[in-house]
Amino acid sequence: MMQNLLLVDSGASDATRLRNYLTKIGYQITAVAKTAEQAIENARKLNPDFIVMDFSIRNKQTGYSLYDNIRQHDQNIPILYMSAPAAW
Repeated sequence: MMQNLLLVDSGASDATRLRNYLTKIGYQITAVAKTAEQAIENARKLNPDFIVMDFSIRNKQTGYSLYDNIRQHDQNIPILYMSAPAAW
């Protein structure tokens, strides 16, 4: 079963590389959010199976507050944090 992922990354080149890699290994990327606001909206509207999130998203919110906002909507969605640029 293909998993639908929400990718949250404010860096365009990292998001593109990560999206290409995840798609190549079989994941369906439901959306790419570049801001915390987009991430919250997409998490609520699209109900992804999994979220891959840049911990240091450049925005009004920190990675911690974004996590809390998403958790208020869905306690069960797995969230994987990234904290460094993609190296591939």
